[in-house]
Amino acid sequence: MVQAFIRKSILHAPDRFKSYIYNEAGKPYHRRFAYDRYDKYANDFREGSSANRFIIAPGLRGTGKTTIVGQLYNDLLRKGVDEERMLYVSMDEAMGTLGCTITDIVRGYEQFLSMNIEMLVERNERIYLFIDEAHHDPDWSLRLKVVYDRSRNVFIFVTGSSAIALTFNADVARRATVVDLLPMSYPEYNLLKDYVQPPSGMSERLASALYASSSAREAYDRLAEAKPPVNEYLIKVGLMQLNEYLKLGSLPFAIPMKEEREVYDSVSSMIEKVIYKDLGTIGKFDRGTQLKIMNLLTLLAINDRTNLNKLTSDLGLSRPTLIECIDALEKAGLILRVWPHGSSSAHIRKTPKYKFAAPVIRATMLWRVGELSTHEMYGALLEDVVAMYLHRAVASDQIRGFEFDPDDNSADFIVTARDGSQIVIEAGYGHKDTEQVRNSMAHCNAKYCIVISNDLLELRDEKILVVSRELFLLS
Repeated sequence: MVQAFIRKSILHAPDRFKSYIYNEAGKPYHRRFAYDRYDKYANDFREGSSANRFIIAPGLRGTGKTTIVGQLYNDLLRKGVDEERMLYVSMDEAMGTLGCTITDIVRGYEQFLSMNIEMLVERNERIYLFIDEAHHDPDWSLRLKVVYDRSRNVFIFVTGSSAIALTFNADVARRATVVDLLPMSYPEYNLLKDYVQPPSGMSERLASALYASSSAREAYDRLAEAKPPVNEYLIKVGLMQLNEYLKLGSLPFAIPMKEEREVYDSVSSMIEKVIYKDLGTIGKFDRGTQLKIMNLLTLLAINDRTNLNKLTSDLGLSRPTLIECIDALEKAGLILRVWPHGSSSAHIRKTPKYKFAAPVIRATMLWRVGELSTHEMYGALLEDVVAMYLHRAVASDQIRGFEFDPDDNSADFIVTARDGSQIVIEAGYGHKDTEQVRNSMAHCNAKYCIVISNDLLELRDEKILVVSRELFLLS
């Protein structure tokens, strides 16, 4: 059975990936920004390197992990790698249909190759293992560590849910390179949807101006200097693209879909798979609790600062179970927890805010209960995007971290820059005044504040910088 599965996987891989890498007109989809890094590792291995040959790509469902695998496979095929030396396996499929583990798959592949993995070096041959949805094998990390150690001529590329990075031990951590695949930024959405290429280095330049300036004046001057190419780019993008991105555009699998309802139906299905399948790899939740987790997401979509005591009452869950559910949603990559600014005791005493890891997830939960059409909804979606961008900035070492100001009438976020200084950020879909950032600035002695709104770039005073929504989302 395993042998037949291996042969079928190798035979059908080129056709299987066509729908992932080409659109209906036969035109290849643009690659995600993270692709270049994955591609470099695969090509370095092809050219003889044995470094960085165990790659783990965690990510939320719908972020394009299988498409990345297909693009890597197709590019290696074009560069002359024999298709029999590349094996793609979805462990969701392998475990579901055959009940076989990664070890069973590797043994079957060795039989197909008529050699053990240890013989690859002697024969000067190299193989590529693409293991999709690896978390469906609970012991995936140990099994692949053994494969990695058996030969330096094996390249391993693993995808899985966002929580997969939490399930491997120190031995794997020393061997593997982890590159998260996050939801799409605004420039990435415009590239994949409409093939609008951003100016080279634009995002890095804007992010540096926003987070690494010494003052609001310096940030303003650097952003003003960048405006000409930014304005040219925004003309190509069009005025209505921002709203579409906020409501529909942060997960790439939705891009080919023509209707709004189709997007929300598909995202609903994705959320259900995360809750009813993926969360089982994080915690033990019975069916009743899983249903309440879906209700929990709805309540967080309506109010992301809901008191935990109220949630326990509304959902009929104990406080420990509720906290376990929230932790699981965060590990699965559906929500981002934002801690209150202050000491560690403030983290204990005050309820965190919960933002959605991609705004289309909140939009979908609101759509399911008929709450999507309000103007306030756009403000909530914009806050999700800002949190998503700050999370990305932490991952890329542009900032140290971010929190929110728990005091009333305060700004949305307090960012800790790389030099340890603090920057206050307030995001609004329409016009915003400066009262909230001034209140937060007094609490944390920030070096400057950023107000994101529909207003144009402006230095409102020596410590308050106003930037447009579009300008921030290009960073």
